[in-house]
Amino acid sequence: MRRKYVSEAESILLSRALREETDTIRKQSSGNKKAEEDADKDTEEKLQEIKKIGGEKGDKVVEDLLKAVTDVKPEVPDRT
Repeated sequence: MRRKYVSEAESILLSRALREETDTIRKQSSGNKKAEEDADKDTEEKLQEIKKIGGEKGDKVVEDLLKAVTDVKPEVPDRT
């Protein structure tokens, strides 16, 4: 026959176990949140660095690309 009630001691033990499990989950998720925040910060720093370099050297890069595409110098392959 099944018991229809939980003893007070069992209730306390279950409550403690649930509280410990909840604390563990909170600690784990807060660690993940910190890692995500660190990754976001690093990504933002890299994006700012790329934008800065693009602003400084972007015109030169575009100029070099256009020159390479429009200033064609065909060469016969050397088949030796």
